[in-house]
Amino acid sequence: MIAIPVIIVSAYSYLAISSEGTNFHYYYSLIFVSIASTSISFAILGAQSFRHSALAVVWSLLAVGLFFHTFADIWYYYLEIFGQYTDTHIVNALWQAGWMVIVYSLYRHQKVL
Repeated sequence: MIAIPVIIVSAYSYLAISSEGTNFHYYYSLIFVSIASTSISFAILGAQSFRHSALAVVWSLLAVGLFFHTFADIWYYYLEIFGQYTDTHIVNALWQAGWMVIVYSLYRHQKVL
């Protein structure tokens, strides 16, 4: 489970540093990318822990929602480094899809309990 955040942060760092170098935006976004990648790792761990229980679908949905959100975060911070982010970019739809799946998994969790 440690490999997931390490790979995500390393890939983000490689792409950001190789193209623009380090600056304030890189270091600031590195905090959020690290937190998001760690949370997806814990969600996958939870999905594996509850694999054979009634909460298997709920934790799988939570992991998928967090994956969408993490992917959107990394993509946004990469766009922000290059100044290419706009309010109409597709990354906003990924954020919304991630939140929708997360909220639906919480709703299903309530129904299972």
